Formats: sequence, structure tokens, C-alpha cells
Amino acid sequence: MYKKRNTNKQLIPNRVKQVKTYLIGLLSIIGIVSTYIGGHVLSAVEFLTLLAGVLLTFIIMYTFSVLSSIIIASTIIFGLSLFVVTYALLHQNVNQVQLITHQLLFATIFLSWWLIVALIYTEEENLIKLKAMLNQLRKIDPVSGVLTFNEFISEMFLVTKAIARRNEPASFIFIKIKTPLGKEPKTLLRIIGNTILDSIRRGYDIVGKTGNNTFVIMLQGTDTDKANIVINRILQKLEKYPKISGEELRKYMEIYTLPATENPETNEQIIRDHTQ
Repeated sequence: MYKKRNTNKQLIPNRVKQVKTYLIGLLSIIGIVSTYIGGHVLSAVEFLTLLAGVLLTFIIMYTFSVLSSIIIASTIIFGLSLFVVTYALLHQNVNQVQLITHQLLFATIFLSWWLIVALIYTEEENLIKLKAMLNQLRKIDPVSGVLTFNEFISEMFLVTKAIARRNEPASFIFIKIKTPLGKEPKTLLRIIGNTILDSIRRGYDIVGKTGNNTFVIMLQGTDTDKANIVINRILQKLEKYPKISGEELRKYMEIYTLPATENPETNEQIIRDHTQ
């Protein structure tokens, strides 16, 4: 029976983003209006002191963190309030109403611009984190779950240098898929990718996929005889897989092993020759 998807969780981030957008717009209006009024009501000394405090807070926010800027902002607002009181005491022509008006303008201008920059700053930080996550995901083929070809080559260089340093053998296994056998290609590639990952030593051996549906496995500390054991393990798991016919798949799948060298450039050439 078809189940209706719950879209509430998907709508929450969008609603939060809309609220932030409206909030930044509202604060911008408040900041512009209050700054305009402050420019006419506050004295030149008060206004320049306020702008210097706001600028200092922004610099601290981008240099350290939002939390640090909160502490500094609170300190500056308190200090500016004392400054207004002191300035009023030194100028007897400033009455109580003017004093309160100046303090309110100080707080409104300062807090509105601080909140605007703080919201934009947090959005920028979230964007940086999302880009980092995206770059991490690009290292993994979204269909099969194994490394992308370029990432596999990069990892292969590191592994080759490691086995050369330890004077250990290594082997490649190539698995070429010639037909989807009536299945959805993505489903088939996902099944094969998961089967390979379950058949190797994760975190030690590496596996990647090329654009023409060829899987490449690099086994550390493994000669071709032991690599054939891994091949048999993969084939046995595919034969037991409930969603496909392993025996039928074997007819349309070419799988073999080759020894790896201690030279990463030579290994890259071997891989490219056998994945074209």
C-alpha cells in the first residue's frame, strides 16, 4: 500500500530559512532607521563612539566566534550606557528624556546591526560546512557506494607508497559489468558495490568505480593467489543474494586479478588500460 511521505521534516529547514530571511530584513529596516535617527539625535562624539564599538564587535566575531562577540557586545553596550550617562552629566543641557532616548538609540542601533551580522555569519558558517560535506560526498560514488575513480587513484598512490615501504605485495581485481540483465542499472551497481565492500577489509583495501561500470579493487599485502580467494568470496555472496541470479550475472561479468607494482604511476597506467 502506498504510504504518504512525511514532508514535515523537509519543510522545517525551509521554514527556518524563511524566518531568518524575514528577520534579517526586519532588522535591516530597524538598523537603517535607528542609525538615521541616531545620526541626527546623537552628538558626533556619541555617534562615532557607537560606530567604533559596532565595528570592533564585527571584527571580533569574524576573528574569533559569535560567542566572543556576544561577550564583547554586552560589554560595549554597558560601556556605552555609562558613556552616555557621563556625557549627560558633563553637559547639563541634556535632560532625563534625552538621556533615555540616547541610551535607547545606542542599544537599538548596536543590537540591530549586531544581530544582522551574527545571522549572516552563522549562515556563512553553515554554508562552509555544507560545502565540506559535499566535497566529502563527492569522494564516494552515489550509486555503488564505493570510491569515485579520481579518489580511488589518489588513494592508490598512498597505498602503493605504503606497500613499497613495507615491501609487501598487492593485487588488483577488475570487475567489468557488461549488461544490467533486465535490472535497473543503479540497483545492480549498488548490489555489486555492497557485495564487494562486504568481501574486503574496509579501511585497508580500497575499491573504486569508473564511468563505464568497471569496479577496481586494490588488496594490500595480497598476491594474485590470495586475490583469487577474494574473487571467489565475492562470487559466492552474489550467488546467495536474494534479488539477483548470481549464476546469470556471472555470465555477463568479467572478473580477473593482476599484480600491482611498487610504482604508483605504473599502477595508474595498469588501471587505466584495464578500465577503458
